[in-house]
Amino acid sequence: MPPPRLDRLDDLVAALPAGGPRVRLRRVVASGQSVLAPEATTRMIEALQPPIPTAEDHALLEAARRLTDRARDVCALIAEGLSNDDIAGRLLISRCTVKVHVSSILTKLGLPDRLHVLMAWTRLRSPRSR
Repeated sequence: MPPPRLDRLDDLVAALPAGGPRVRLRRVVASGQSVLAPEATTRMIEALQPPIPTAEDHALLEAARRLTDRARDVCALIAEGLSNDDIAGRLLISRCTVKVHVSSILTKLGLPDRLHVLMAWTRLRSPRSR
């Protein structure tokens, strides 16, 4: 039997407190199967991100527009949760080159770390920021 897909954020929240479904959810995720519908994932990310002032959004968007195409590729892969080694393999560049890109991205976007790149890139790609 295929695992249940949780299409609504409310379904996910309701499933987590119970002991049995939580264990099953862990097994499904560990096996690499999809648990959430893409729409629910997007809604969760948007719901968990604190709102930021419009001026900050605008400044971040302008800074992101000044990134090179390769730096944007690296940002997108960071947002997918890839490590430097994985990014290097995907883009066919060295790990050292990835580190240089990441350092440049952090400086140009004024962000402290990769987690903030992930959150910013996700926010910039969400429908409400366009």
